[in-house]
Amino acid sequence: MRLKAIAFVLSMVAVLATFLWYLQRDEALSEESLALLSKVDPSIDSPAYRYLMGFAAPKGESPLEEGSRLLLEIRKQEKDSGYTISYKEGGLPAIEGDLVCKTWEDNCLNILFSGRFEIDRLLEQYKTRLDRVKEFYQFDEYNTLSEPILSEPFAPYLQLMSADRLIHMQAIQLHQQGDSQAAIDALYDLLGFQRKMLSLQDQLIGKIVFLTSFRQTIDVLSVIASEASGEIISKAIKNLSAEERDFSRSAAREFNLMYNYALERVEEQKGWGAIWRILYKPIMTANQYAPRWVHFLRLSELTPKEFKDALSEKTRGPSVFWKLRNMMGAIEQEVNAGSEDYIILMNDIDSKILLFNEIYAEGRSFTEIENPYFPNDFAKLVGNKVCFDGVGESGNKVEGGGEKWSRCLFVKSSF
Repeated sequence: MRLKAIAFVLSMVAVLATFLWYLQRDEALSEESLALLSKVDPSIDSPAYRYLMGFAAPKGESPLEEGSRLLLEIRKQEKDSGYTISYKEGGLPAIEGDLVCKTWEDNCLNILFSGRFEIDRLLEQYKTRLDRVKEFYQFDEYNTLSEPILSEPFAPYLQLMSADRLIHMQAIQLHQQGDSQAAIDALYDLLGFQRKMLSLQDQLIGKIVFLTSFRQTIDVLSVIASEASGEIISKAIKNLSAEERDFSRSAAREFNLMYNYALERVEEQKGWGAIWRILYKPIMTANQYAPRWVHFLRLSELTPKEFKDALSEKTRGPSVFWKLRNMMGAIEQEVNAGSEDYIILMNDIDSKILLFNEIYAEGRSFTEIENPYFPNDFAKLVGNKVCFDGVGESGNKVEGGGEKWSRCLFVKSSF
């Protein structure tokens, strides 16, 4: 009897040990995860990235050399998280105030077209910035050279956007001096450069920056075209191309960042030993993220109407058993639920392009322009904007032109 009791206890200990071992066991990387991880290679050199990182270098210094120096600083920080990157003093100051207002903000376009700015003085004052943005736009490649980790520094995108604003002001000056065609031609050229950089970006933030700059250029272009109506013929703006809409590199980089973060969490909590391994599985967590990004990429390829319909589809989440095996990972998944806002913005800008082409290239009334989201619905006038209804984060119909008037075309600086 005693031997049976001992055998029973030993068997229960073995079962418990096996169960605890199983609870600590992580998965192998899925095929989707491996595919996303393989798309990021920070070792491929990119002069464009180094130039942009050094964009704010002090006047008289080379942005490319400063960017190369900063890349060495970034490498030191990647090896030692406690290292602080050293930035040079005396770099280009940020442009602030009304000059860099966002075109969708109240009164921004009125301010830009008001004549209150001494544009010649601005162009002379910020000549270095203007020269640098024109040089940057000559690059035909871009690859982020920092590792995809939470501490990676972002490129100085605001400096770049403020330089684009200087080009807007040059165009406004030409228009107000009576040469609206030259103003429009300059803005078409800028759209071409912004589109090229949009297609090359491998970070979501870079995609959003160039989408935002692109839409602001269209807003300025539209106001000039509306004020010069009858004097000029505006050529159609092409819809965003497959390359410009492509999120595959940026989605892969975001996945790599999440994967590296998951591995960092394990390293940070290694003192908890087996308890933490029971609560958190980094690869299980990553494998659950991967299908989300694959689904995101599928959505990005749809037309606005197809996208609107697809938002109502339910995607499969992790099972209850998965959540029990990876409780901290399940919480992390809920916090980082993600959204389709990036795709909504992309589709909204295509809607803005449609409005521009129909009004200025085709000469149609806005009341005749059919909504790409909702068949048999048409554009409407909202103040000094022509707008479409569309979809928001919830996938429901949103009145008034979308987030920050992204589905609107500004037709005049004021009425």
